[in-house]
Amino acid sequence: MKRFLLTTIVVLMVILVLNASALQINGVKLGDDKQERGKNASREFTITNDANFTITNIAFAHTATSDKNLNFTNIPVNLTAGQSVSLTLTGTIPLNLNAVDSNLKEAAQVIGTMTATAQGNSTTITSNTANIEMQATNKLVIDDLTLFVNGNSESASDGDKIKNLRPGDKLKLEVQVKNKFSDNSDEDIEIEDVEVLAEIDDSDFDLDESEDLGDLGPKDDDSVSFDFDVDDDVDDGTYKLTIKISGKDQNGALHGEENTVRLQVERDTHDITLRRTELSPATLVCGEKNFRLSTSISNFGKRDEDAAAIEILSTPLKLNKKVTDLELDEDRSRTDSFDFTIPADTKPGSYRIDVNTYFDNIARSRSKTLFLTVEACETKQESTVVNTPVKEVKETPKPEQSTVTIVPAPTPRPRTQDLTTFKDSTTYVVLLAGISGLVLLIIVGLLAVFLIRRNK
Repeated sequence: MKRFLLTTIVVLMVILVLNASALQINGVKLGDDKQERGKNASREFTITNDANFTITNIAFAHTATSDKNLNFTNIPVNLTAGQSVSLTLTGTIPLNLNAVDSNLKEAAQVIGTMTATAQGNSTTITSNTANIEMQATNKLVIDDLTLFVNGNSESASDGDKIKNLRPGDKLKLEVQVKNKFSDNSDEDIEIEDVEVLAEIDDSDFDLDESEDLGDLGPKDDDSVSFDFDVDDDVDDGTYKLTIKISGKDQNGALHGEENTVRLQVERDTHDITLRRTELSPATLVCGEKNFRLSTSISNFGKRDEDAAAIEILSTPLKLNKKVTDLELDEDRSRTDSFDFTIPADTKPGSYRIDVNTYFDNIARSRSKTLFLTVEACETKQESTVVNTPVKEVKETPKPEQSTVTIVPAPTPRPRTQDLTTFKDSTTYVVLLAGISGLVLLIIVGLLAVFLIRRNK
């Protein structure tokens, strides 16, 4: 009896295995990283009959929501034993389909599963379950990465390595973000609540910050910066800087990107770094001759130093001072101040002062240059007095006093405006005299003629 039951169980298990593997389908992905939302996408996939008999009445079912509009075409009427055929699945990419996964990596999203059923060998055969995926384009990207090391810029891309970083270096990361949606009527989509995160996976770097850029309109870009330092006691090695950006468009689809930049820190065996150099005052005004130079040095090398040195040089100012045999353990610092007096005959101008550090007292490590300004004294302008010679004036004797009769001046007539006409002119008078003379001659002539005729 036990043997019969065992045999029956084995036979049933074999039948189930055979039926389970008799119909095979593979998963399908609609769209890709360039697929626009709201559009249809199609993809072929394969169905295979692994049984040793023919199957018919093949049908498909899926679990995706209706907004995906999934449709299976080219379904065969039957499949003979071992036969494989290609089918086509078409669907509509929804507007709210995420472009990235939870890690901000561009990826297809599983929108449901599908199975196939068929009839064969007097039984219903069900295929394996396969995923249906959809993918749409990502529209929020890191457009530019720039890393400033002590003020010097260096462009970076995803996966790049920034080399030769040292303890104490000052860094600034600038991230430019862009909304790649078009501003035409088909898209014109805003990405909301854009956030930028920058972090380094080590406590030696004090960087784990995020900045909110707000909303970005189509084709808009914006940038944000993060300031941080390489810790003084950081070890040699490579550290991962991660930059993440994310935001949802107005339809609810998630967009974003993650970039990684590697930071390589290198420590020299000997490294006596000048952390701070300062002149006080940096400008000497008229009459001032004294100033102080303050330094702060750190040992960023890999070993303790017992013969560190500081040197201060300026040939024009006749400065030449070196302090030797300074003890400075690894990752330790010290501060020193030095007082100087410039030569009395120093002319106005800007004077270079070099500050150098050494290990083993003679091996140069680091250098910095400062400039001391000596100003000229202001020259007071003296007022010029012009001495004009005074001529001697001889005093004339006063005349004897006499009686003077004061005659009152006549009261002037009120002046009238002179109106000059042609009749008042000399030309008019001459012309009038000439005409009168001519008339007189004519009269005399006529009178003479009259008398002569009368006498005859």
